[in-house]
Amino acid sequence: MNDKTELKRVEERFRKISEGFLRFSANPLENLNQLTALCGELLGGVCALYNRLDQGMLCSWGMWNTPPGYNPKDKPEGHLCYDVIRQAKDELLVIRNLPETLYAQTDPNVLSYSLQTYIGKAVKLGKETVGSLCVVYQKDFVPSKEDRWMMEIIASAIAVEEKRNRAEENQRKINQTLQILIRASPLAIGAIDLEGKVQTWNPAAERMFGWSEKNEFRTILELAKQNKPMPHGELRVKRKDGSVIDIEISRALLRDPDGKIQGIMAMHSDITERKLAEEASKRVEETLKESEQRYRSLTESAITGVYLIQENLFQYVNPVLASIFGYGVDEIVNKLGPLNLTAPEDRDVVSENIRRRVEGETAHIRYSFKGLRKDGQRIDIEVHGARVEYNGKPAIIGTLLDITERKRAE
Repeated sequence: MNDKTELKRVEERFRKISEGFLRFSANPLENLNQLTALCGELLGGVCALYNRLDQGMLCSWGMWNTPPGYNPKDKPEGHLCYDVIRQAKDELLVIRNLPETLYAQTDPNVLSYSLQTYIGKAVKLGKETVGSLCVVYQKDFVPSKEDRWMMEIIASAIAVEEKRNRAEENQRKINQTLQILIRASPLAIGAIDLEGKVQTWNPAAERMFGWSEKNEFRTILELAKQNKPMPHGELRVKRKDGSVIDIEISRALLRDPDGKIQGIMAMHSDITERKLAEEASKRVEETLKESEQRYRSLTESAITGVYLIQENLFQYVNPVLASIFGYGVDEIVNKLGPLNLTAPEDRDVVSENIRRRVEGETAHIRYSFKGLRKDGQRIDIEVHGARVEYNGKPAIIGTLLDITERKRAE
């Protein structure tokens, strides 16, 4: 063969490889078949295969011109392609005179299809061998240097498609996991594309809104198209049955790998019960505040001292009580306790009576004791107190009267 003929043959082979690459689809598995067929045609074999291990079995993922009855899935031991994968060598494996080798007994395809020559190439992703590309012949065949180059080029292309297939498979697994999480989520989750078509609407969304699909996103669709931030916060919305619920909503833009906006995803949480509880708590708080104001007005206009004791400190005293002992209100509240206003000789009595009420031995008590004013003067005091709960803790509330003048008259 002269140089011009050889050059033309090489150009023709590279043209076929280029055309094969141009016919690639988005599906890497389809491309594996195309590359396997291209290898078989260019190397003039009777059959070509791309085999790889899958769950412990040797499986043909790419097949060209396979004979009737060919088994594409088999135990790997003894197969030529399995040895190519297992040995993981960079160079081609060429075996001639197959009927005279051990493979005639271990590889069922050798005698079944009268194979004479096997050419195999390990397909690698980095250092990992993922499969084997092979071409077989029913005649003796010695691959040329050009044949070897062609097979290595195609094996490299298969490795690229394997890598893409892995990436897509990983993405599919991620998407499946996300779908499981979205369906199981207690939060209502929905997503739409830029045309307003609902892409995701999980069971929690169906329960929350009463619709199998509901496009409540349209009010923010224009924001997404303008690439503006998505609003977050609380909304009051109407369900399918007409009832109104309060929801907390968080939205985000969905983008493709190039950053282009594809749609919107939103998560909704039903906060109706929380809002009702907040409103009820607010009403109770307002009622308590009104009651406190009325009580404070009443006690501060009273002619007797009024007090609230908790944890041995005055939490509240009215101006009358403070005046009886010669203090200002601010000098007593949260600073002094009942024993500070009691003469030393009566402190045991006062302390015991406080204990009895706090511990629930008696609900109400009335008694008198010697009080101690700020200036050190002793006065006669009569108290009437009762046990109450204040901020979830036991306390004593009561009235106090200066009976010094009455005692002197007696």
